[in-house]
Amino acid sequence: MRTYKPSGRISFFGLIFFIIIGAILGAVIGIVAYLISTQIYFLVLSPLGLAAISGGLAYVAVRMGKMRSPVIGLLAGLLLGGYIYGIYWGAGYAHELIAEAANTSKSGQPIDILNEALALRPQLDRFLQRETGQTGLIGYVLLLAEDGLSFSRTTSPSSSSITLNREMTLGYWGIETLLVLGASAIAGLRSASQVYCESGKRWLKESDYQFVGTVDARASDQFLQLLRGGDFRSAAQYMTLGRSMGLVQVTVAMCTEENLSSPGELVLRVTRSAGNKTNELLTGIVTSNEYKTLIDHAQQRVPLAAFTG
Repeated sequence: MRTYKPSGRISFFGLIFFIIIGAILGAVIGIVAYLISTQIYFLVLSPLGLAAISGGLAYVAVRMGKMRSPVIGLLAGLLLGGYIYGIYWGAGYAHELIAEAANTSKSGQPIDILNEALALRPQLDRFLQRETGQTGLIGYVLLLAEDGLSFSRTTSPSSSSITLNREMTLGYWGIETLLVLGASAIAGLRSASQVYCESGKRWLKESDYQFVGTVDARASDQFLQLLRGGDFRSAAQYMTLGRSMGLVQVTVAMCTEENLSSPGELVLRVTRSAGNKTNELLTGIVTSNEYKTLIDHAQQRVPLAAFTG
């Protein structure tokens, strides 16, 4: 039995697909997040929400791009999270330009407002350079930090506000940045680490796994050792087909759309249940002949339940 390891492969078209999906949906998420933040923003909760959505997109985009390299998945998620967060701040910078251009535009036409905004950018950058020593998006962020962040705190029967100074504001935004980038990177890593059947050219879903049997938790170490060594005949002596009280479960999934008796590779997974949590003990690739050996000898053994009572 070969322990499953991601192949590390990534196709050119998969990479292009990831870039397209990430660029379009990432921009939408960043802009919508900014627009929402101008109306309502919750301390801690809003960054966590953006981090969760960014991580979700990273997971899906890596999966749809069929990236089977955990390292590339992590980097892709990190870049996507940075892109989304950059769009989030860039939308604010662009909003300031467009709002000023709308006030000074004579015609009020969208194209004229856009041209006016582009013309105002050098003027805004000179102002930012004078006030913060930086231009562009960095200067814009530093300028906002000068005013600090204010959060309303409502208590009965009165309300008050908390204002962070410049250093605390930058620190808070730094944590916010780490949350978004970290969530996206971890999601990309987890997505690329999932089981991908190279022979079937598809990711395995939880619904693909079929229940095989259980192993007594006390014998799980011996069972796993025999599986890793390829001794399926001996491993079968520890497995009970069908459901029993064992906490260690054995499931199998097909890499192709064929049935379990057809030639080809299968994915065998051993998990341990602990309360509501399931821990994966071993996931490996087996041939149909190896799987048949395991099942045939498990059927021949005397169930452990016969010795109880």
